[in-house]
Amino acid sequence: MGYPYSSGDVLTAADLNASSGLVFIKSVSIGSGVSSVTVSNAFSATFDHYRVIVQINTCSSSPYVGMTIGSSTSGYYGGRSATTYAGAFSGAGDNSATKFSYLAAAFAGSPLQFSADIRAPFLTTETGIFSSYVDSNATSGASAGTYSGFLNNSTSHSYFTVIPSTGTITGGTIRVYGYNNG
Repeated sequence: MGYPYSSGDVLTAADLNASSGLVFIKSVSIGSGVSSVTVSNAFSATFDHYRVIVQINTCSSSPYVGMTIGSSTSGYYGGRSATTYAGAFSGAGDNSATKFSYLAAAFAGSPLQFSADIRAPFLTTETGIFSSYVDSNATSGASAGTYSGFLNNSTSHSYFTVIPSTGTITGGTIRVYGYNNG
């Protein structure tokens, strides 16, 4: 039976599996004063593409927050564009970098939220990423922005690591969802 469903339809497991959209995989808590957070067993053959939602309660300095995919330490390409709430534009890029460097930006003492769509990390093809973020410390020239890029290798990856460029992060949650291949 195909979506959309009607009142009174009897749904099978196959019906639900084919139309469930985002499927929760796991949640990881961010510790206190940590310099990175690795999320193991995040990617598998079950899904081709993923959504990662990160909520950081506090940043100790004014970092960019980046991400490595699996054990890859080179070949990261991408670009960030952002606008402060006062209207100033900024940009930055990764050219064969050691990580996706600019997924989000924060100010010292600020909370930070970002989400990233990660394309094909477990498949043996280039891994793509698109993220958007909000720095909610409006008194410090806060900004909102996007980042998009790719990891230039065809390795299958099962985990990722969230890494601030400077200082540490404290508290919050990293949630991972798979896009149903349905």
